Amino acid sequence: MTGTIADGAAVLLTSYWPVPDDLYINDPDVGARINGVAIRNAMQDVLDGGGRYGLLHVHMHLRKDRTGMSRTDMAEIPKLVQSFRNVGAKAAHGLLILTPDHALSLALLPGTDSLQQVNKIIIVGYPTEILK
Repeated sequence: MTGTIADGAAVLLTSYWPVPDDLYINDPDVGARINGVAIRNAMQDVLDGGGRYGLLHVHMHLRKDRTGMSRTDMAEIPKLVQSFRNVGAKAAHGLLILTPDHALSLALLPGTDSLQQVNKIIIVGYPTEILK
């Protein structure tokens, strides 16, 4: 869900859809890669919500320092986010990368043409427990 606040927009995450193990591709070049069925399922969720709800691609980098996007993230995630936008143009879409002690998020807000850096990430229920 997206709302307006005094200094910008707020995106509220209300649910989490884990990708089932059988929807991952065995790709030794990356830590994890989802297949087309997983992407279509995510796009269908946006459609089923009437385009009111956006989608963030969430994944983890296990390094304990400030994270950034990997080369694979930079090459592929913007295209993935655009796919979500194509089926739900009125909602915010984007990515959230978590590390054991940091987070990075970029959002494609309704009416904008490019991913924007998210300036503030608030996790309710902190500390988040990361199970290994």
